[in-house]
Amino acid sequence: MRVTLAEHRRQIKELTQKLKRGSQKKGEAENEIIPLFFKNEDEIIAPYSAGKPSEDAVINPAVIDYLESRAEITPGKKRLTIEIEYRGNPPDDHFLPEKLIKKNLKVSILASVKRNTLLMYGSFALALVGIAILGLINRIPFFSGGYAFNELFIVISWVFMWRFVETFFFERPKIRRRLIRLFKIYIAEYRIKTPDCP
Repeated sequence: MRVTLAEHRRQIKELTQKLKRGSQKKGEAENEIIPLFFKNEDEIIAPYSAGKPSEDAVINPAVIDYLESRAEITPGKKRLTIEIEYRGNPPDDHFLPEKLIKKNLKVSILASVKRNTLLMYGSFALALVGIAILGLINRIPFFSGGYAFNELFIVISWVFMWRFVETFFFERPKIRRRLIRLFKIYIAEYRIKTPDCP
């Protein structure tokens, strides 16, 4: 079964709504503030990307890595506030980092959702192959006489089934946790801190 781009977008929308609902419960503490400092425009835009802010500009990957590491240690239900401060010449568009971060995150979120879906279907395919090999060993008389062949195919089937367990129960949860972090950054409140602000 092929998952369409529309299905990926629907999943992203659902996860975003769940995350927003979870963070709007009564008694929720204030947002977690992540400070983001830039000395100049060059720190915002990735090296080798478009020279000046444009439609082709890409956020510096170090910014995304920093935000992910900070989001990872933030309590699960807390929403994020990303406070952008310029300690030098700010770009003409003060909200340029927010735009570039969200542009990057859209691509990363879609890629993660797609990878998660592929891993799910791939892991079930691996399990079916492993089970099919075990079934063939018991049904085909060729394997009953040769101990070495029998053991070889049993090992192969268990490798396929272990790969299913590893993929489904270990790799997919890691991707889901990363997706939640990316969503938290994507739906965060972005604000500009000026020197007059406390």
